[in-house]
Amino acid sequence: MNTIPKKVALQPLTGQRPALFDLWTMYQFHTGLLAIKANVPPGTVQAMVGNQPVRRCEAERVLAQLSAILHQEFTLQTVYVALLTE
Repeated sequence: MNTIPKKVALQPLTGQRPALFDLWTMYQFHTGLLAIKANVPPGTVQAMVGNQPVRRCEAERVLAQLSAILHQEFTLQTVYVALLTE
């Protein structure tokens, strides 16, 4: 019997929006490649994975590229990202 897994909604462990670390745990995307595609320094994606604050514009670019890579929509409204106050 061949079963095809059903797509399930992402449920973060905290009951809140998932953090980038939660998404990385689920999908194991390459953080360096994501940084290159988003045109941000590699440290930006690493900071996001570690829940460290980053600039809003860089976080938006990272999430937009992650959306393109994974064919799902990820935004600051759906993913927790610590943002720098500018």
